[in-house]
Amino acid sequence: MKNPYRPQSMNHKVVGVLLRTSKPLGLLEIAKRSKVPMGRTAQVLAALRNPFHNAVARRAGLAVDFEGEGFVAKKVKPDPDARRSAKQKR
Repeated sequence: MKNPYRPQSMNHKVVGVLLRTSKPLGLLEIAKRSKVPMGRTAQVLAALRNPFHNAVARRAGLAVDFEGEGFVAKKVKPDPDARRSAKQKR
């Protein structure tokens, strides 16, 4: 799957780490691999799990979920009409 975020952005770095691995990764491991500070990594991951902030990822067919041990990127059906409105499809 292709990374939907702009190169050189923190979202691109964090999502790139999640796309390159098949196992769930913890917050500290993602921060180390992406070379993004831990606070910013936590902020990016929280935004990617929030439906009001992940419209770009949903349009590309990407979902970030928290499983037992850590975060994992999943491929989902792309939603071309994804936006930040309160009336979203679930």
